[in-house]
Amino acid sequence: MNPRSFKFVPVLVVICAFAACSSDAPVFDTDGGTDDGCEPGATQTCTCTDTGISGVQTCDEHGNWGDCQCSDPDPCGDGVVWVIDRSGSMADPVSKWNDFMDVLQVIIDDNDNVVPMGLVMYPDNTCDPADTTDVDNLCMYPDAVDISVGSGTGQSVWDALDDVGTCGGTPTAGALEIALQEVQSSATELQIILITDGLPNCNLDLNFNTCECIQLDCTDKPYQCLDSADTVTAAEALYQIGAPVHVFAYDVETDLMDVMDDMAAAGGSNHAEYCADATDLEISLAQFFETIVDC
Repeated sequence: MNPRSFKFVPVLVVICAFAACSSDAPVFDTDGGTDDGCEPGATQTCTCTDTGISGVQTCDEHGNWGDCQCSDPDPCGDGVVWVIDRSGSMADPVSKWNDFMDVLQVIIDDNDNVVPMGLVMYPDNTCDPADTTDVDNLCMYPDAVDISVGSGTGQSVWDALDDVGTCGGTPTAGALEIALQEVQSSATELQIILITDGLPNCNLDLNFNTCECIQLDCTDKPYQCLDSADTVTAAEALYQIGAPVHVFAYDVETDLMDVMDDMAAAGGSNHAEYCADATDLEISLAQFFETIVDC
């Protein structure tokens, strides 16, 4: 587990506009094939012309870069992994978290028997809200999913979140990396529901002197460096293996909203869905689950 950065800025990402269902196989763009004298077997990133999302090129035995291989994930994946921001800002005010939990209960009650569900919460369940000085504790993300994807697990998802409540910062990138592990090990086609109310942070590897700071000054708060690059990369990695990331921004207040859209675009969506309150969030999530059930 790698602490990234402490944050009390809530982060919630949810996507409410969905493409029509499709079972198309991965597609290939033809922007490779030139003789660049590459090392056979080497790989590099490339741009998929249809989506603008990164793909992968492989150098063939003749030293030529092959076509750009781009994922075209099925938007009707059978199950979901909830990636839930439970940072301190999600309970500011307290009703914000309580309203979210009410919405989650409604969605779970309506879909638990038809949609397999799993959970990654961040920070992890070791975060102690009474200790506001231990950055490692407040910025930790789990080393495994909290609830593995399975049928009838929705109530367990709700119970796990209810047991721990809110605490700490927003290590979004780390949480998405754990979701990637679940996707890679699951026999079920999965989609990611990222719900956050703030910007990704908690990356202590960033230089607080040069980073883009979520607050006015990161000199004594390096955990407040904006961790957009790693988070976008993590979302893109999920999309490239066929697990689109749907970003729902719940009651977000920031002038850096483009970060939310960047995360959504990397995860295979045009933009994040901005839900001003719990009512908006419930409507958007209900619409999302309809796309899965209708498939």
